[in-house]
Amino acid sequence: MDGNGNSLVLKKSNNMIKPSHESAAYHVTGEAVYIDDMNINEQMLFGKVLYSPFAKAGVKSVNINKAQQLNGVHAILSYKDIPGKNQMGPIIHDEVVLAENEVQFIGQAILLIAAESEEIAEKAISIIEIEYEEKNPVITLEDAITKGKLLQPPRKIECGDVNKAFKECDYIIEGMLKTGAQEHWYLETQVCLSVPGEGDTLTAFSSTQNPTETQLLLAEVLNTRINDVEVQVRRMGGAFGGKETQGNHVAIWSALLAKHTGRPVKMRLFRDDDQKMTGKRHPYLFNYKAGFNKDGIIKAYEVEMNANGGSSTDLSMAILERALFHAENSYFIPNVKITGKAWKTNLPSNTAFRGFGGPQGMACIENIIDQIARKLQTDAAEIRFSNFYGIDNNNITPYGQTIENNRLFLLWEKLYKSSGYKTQRKEIEEFNKKNEFIKRGMAITPVKFGISFTTSFLNQAGALVNIYKDGTVLVNHGGTEMGQGLHTKMQQIAALGFGIGLEKVSVNATNTSKVPNTSPTAASSGTDMNGMAVNNAIDKLKKRIAEVIAKELDKTDNKKHLPENIAFENNMVFDKTHDAKKFSFVEAINMAYLNRVSLSATGFYKTPGVHFNREEGKGHPFYYYAFGMSVSVVELDILTGHHKILRTNILHDAGKSINERIDRGQIEGGFIQGVGWCTTEDIKWDNKGNLLNHSPDTYKIPGIGDIPDDFRVELLKDAPHPNTIRQSKAVGEPPFMLAFSVWMAIKDAISAFGNHKFEPKFSLPATNETILLSLEDLKNKMKNNEK
Repeated sequence: MDGNGNSLVLKKSNNMIKPSHESAAYHVTGEAVYIDDMNINEQMLFGKVLYSPFAKAGVKSVNINKAQQLNGVHAILSYKDIPGKNQMGPIIHDEVVLAENEVQFIGQAILLIAAESEEIAEKAISIIEIEYEEKNPVITLEDAITKGKLLQPPRKIECGDVNKAFKECDYIIEGMLKTGAQEHWYLETQVCLSVPGEGDTLTAFSSTQNPTETQLLLAEVLNTRINDVEVQVRRMGGAFGGKETQGNHVAIWSALLAKHTGRPVKMRLFRDDDQKMTGKRHPYLFNYKAGFNKDGIIKAYEVEMNANGGSSTDLSMAILERALFHAENSYFIPNVKITGKAWKTNLPSNTAFRGFGGPQGMACIENIIDQIARKLQTDAAEIRFSNFYGIDNNNITPYGQTIENNRLFLLWEKLYKSSGYKTQRKEIEEFNKKNEFIKRGMAITPVKFGISFTTSFLNQAGALVNIYKDGTVLVNHGGTEMGQGLHTKMQQIAALGFGIGLEKVSVNATNTSKVPNTSPTAASSGTDMNGMAVNNAIDKLKKRIAEVIAKELDKTDNKKHLPENIAFENNMVFDKTHDAKKFSFVEAINMAYLNRVSLSATGFYKTPGVHFNREEGKGHPFYYYAFGMSVSVVELDILTGHHKILRTNILHDAGKSINERIDRGQIEGGFIQGVGWCTTEDIKWDNKGNLLNHSPDTYKIPGIGDIPDDFRVELLKDAPHPNTIRQSKAVGEPPFMLAFSVWMAIKDAISAFGNHKFEPKFSLPATNETILLSLEDLKNKMKNNEK
């Protein structure tokens, strides 16, 4: 498995061993080059960051005299040494590169050190003297709300009339839900190697999902032109959103040191430092109210979402916006009022993470569905099904977009049957009657996830495709490879487009000098957009070559051959409407070359029809929706709070999959990462802002024991999606939310302890501690009921 959970199994094809993943063979042999493997020359220095030990403090004095005298130290930089702007906020400039007179979180960079070894740099840090004036920080969401620490103005989406609808409902439930943070825990920590060139030029080998943004910020901070900065990404060792903006930090720091010293500087964060210094998935606090009738149909929903943004804005507002877009998940609710607020605290700025606010938004409504079922004493599966978006009616979202190609009912029908839901539910009920201290729970949960950047102008992509005289093809595109298999899919798209074998196509490192002005590889849109851009370049090249071949065929048989009838298949180029001569792809390429036809083309794509008016809260922000569904069964020890997943069935809609192995890997990996967020990954800070679990021995990401004992994953068959690259669908983020079936199954098992008569106190993640507290709350409610 790679850093994103994808299978790296090799497969046999045409008597040659070929990897199912473009870089698989290199990973297996250890030949895959990551940034930390790169040693430019003997002049290379190592960069380190001196960061704040306080969550909020004034910086009264800094003394670097002793450290400067240390043999092997080449530079110690403060904010005063920045030639350009001391800002690295990706959207709003409210995040300094280096602290000036105060620090806002533990881990905030104050000084940069370049030395001949990491050990020397660490020694220098240890003898630098800084005097601080410690102040009282704001750490929790509750404290930030009480003190009115809004990051930006609130966002709102509403439809219908919630106040009127509530008056007409048979039942109303109100409550509060908390969802926790999550550490990205990419295998490769934040890293960059910056190499100064002639004049003002600089090349940054950066582990970033967003090369263009890194390039722009480097130019701003270095006070140079954008075309002087080149950013290259061959591959990342995982990212999960954590390198969409925060990969910029290390790139900027290493670049500052490189320009100051005139030597290459590599900076890689130590694992513990990475966890202390970087942002997480946003913790959320929801206050909600839902009204429904006797049949469990939700008529009104009002929710206030509060996000812990950390010390600066970063992507908090875009993430909050997506949380609002997914507040109703897969359910039609005619009267809705959704308010979102992001709050400033003295923690590292929270940032993008797989799902980008969608998981938080969905968590609240899934918990409400469960509460409705308990109130009505019925299976939550029935409530979910009854509230699904309709096919021809009841199919408009709170923000005004019509749901097209709704797969919910098809997924439900197939998964309900294949999982044996009804039989399993009866078996669980019998098991729970016979067992006092071991309880089982079960849940089926859907996912409807919008695909596109909600910031409309980001929905564009570019590509550069070159064909060489030996018939080989080199593809450059704006997306980045982080283990998810994007380059593999681009390789397949190019091979299929030209009708040649995969072995003839290579995908080059992503480079801002080859494809400029790119969007981040995020929002699950990497294949959708870059694949279309690659295809656009291929179409241009094929048209040029077809014109040459049509003219050549005219000479051979004195018939008129039209360029639009020239086909590219099975390594041959020919007229599909005539039984005429066929040329090999290599012959066709050389004919084009001899006829002075360009064999290089750029490609471009912009997603059509996406828009959103933030003031009105209405629009069409998504090109389409991805759907999925999951059924999970868990077993819970009510004495210890320990649980295990006995079985999970997943059915996911990936359209007409370009690569089923990669898509299955994304589904499996995304689900398990979601299980981590829902169950084990509990991040804790003390009241001074110290991260208490910042290493692999104290932070619990899912292990092999957290994988379901019986894990069945299927792709929905015969479901091509119109107007997407090769009729496929995005599959990066949507599977993450399938893990709600585990979270809700745990709650179902807890509820079984009280015979489903009482609503247990519950939150996310459902750690052992959360489960035991929930059971204790349930016991107290049962005792009070007896009185």
